[in-house]
Amino acid sequence: MQCHDLQQALTAARVGKRPLDEEQQRHLASCDACRAFAALDLRLERALAADADEEPGVGFDTRFFARLGEVKKQGERRRWLGLSLSFAAAAAAALVAFVALNDADHDDWGGDIELAMNLELAADLDVVKHLDDVEAFEIIAKLDDRDLDAVLNEAGRRP
Repeated sequence: MQCHDLQQALTAARVGKRPLDEEQQRHLASCDACRAFAALDLRLERALAADADEEPGVGFDTRFFARLGEVKKQGERRRWLGLSLSFAAAAAAALVAFVALNDADHDDWGGDIELAMNLELAADLDVVKHLDDVEAFEIIAKLDDRDLDAVLNEAGRRP
């Protein structure tokens, strides 16, 4: 018999699963380490048995649940703060990336910004008045001969 097996058997005997058999009792009588374990196990059992259940004091549950509510609110505030900071950091990073990527491509924004500021004056220009026609001409200019023939055949304008 090994000490480990006897120690498991002692624990099982303490919780009422089964008593020690003769071989286990002989090992216990001859092994100092197992006797020390059994003595410690017995002291632990007696200490646990002597410990009386105590009832919580008056108002314990009220104080407990009030404190629990406070802790939950703090956790929610921290979570929302963390999410807000994460979102703000992501938005700032996206803005920096957008500006960095687009700044190099639009060095001539000065003219566009000036035009936007004078939009009322630009509305009087003939090009702006006939912008739909200009866009249609740009589309037609991109067509090759076959595409142009197909469009005109569909419209019934080609003999």
